[in-house]
Amino acid sequence: GGARGGPPTEGAPPPRARLNVLANVMRKPLEEMLFEFMEGTGAIDETGNLLGSGDVKYHLGFTMDRPTHTPGRSIHIELCPNPSHLEAVNPVVEGKTRAKQHFSGDASRKKCMSVVIHGDAAFSGQGVVYETLELSDIKGYTTGGTVHVIANNQIGFTTDPRFSRSSPYCTDVGKAVGAPVFHVNGDDPEAVAWVMSVAAEFRQTFGHDVIVDIVGFRRHG
Repeated sequence: GGARGGPPTEGAPPPRARLNVLANVMRKPLEEMLFEFMEGTGAIDETGNLLGSGDVKYHLGFTMDRPTHTPGRSIHIELCPNPSHLEAVNPVVEGKTRAKQHFSGDASRKKCMSVVIHGDAAFSGQGVVYETLELSDIKGYTTGGTVHVIANNQIGFTTDPRFSRSSPYCTDVGKAVGAPVFHVNGDDPEAVAWVMSVAAEFRQTFGHDVIVDIVGFRRHG
């Protein structure tokens, strides 16, 4: 709302392509990222005692106001820090989104939304995905719909889908809550952009979860 070009967004990408998201979506300065890898992110308390170096650098969060194509408008984006445990950040994102909606008086749940990026194997295999989906339409927990984006390399980490799940598609868990699923060819960026636009419009119109399955492949084995 206001001078923004879209709703403030809470995001949670997986380890897959997280550095890419930090650099190209969040526009975190590359020199800052490289410094963290080289020098660490150590912290000390008021007495000079070392508190530790924190988590793996690409697990750290980031926030920014990203300009849009409309002059003078921007969109506020927050990337949640997440641990190595796949999908554990999902309910954290939903909770932050719900809190922002509550404290900003966003009763329609259209001024702040969440986008969660998953890996294909994690989406079908991690129980927290289903648990979080089942909160999506409960009055006390709903955030007015989440856009789920699956970076599907068709092999997860190392396992052929025939040996990792019983359902035809990794997105089939979304059928439990009636979430529409868009399967799109990752080699067609214009199609991906169009489908993402449709997904965002669906979320804003119907206030319901929606899933975009970007089907690609692991290029280097």
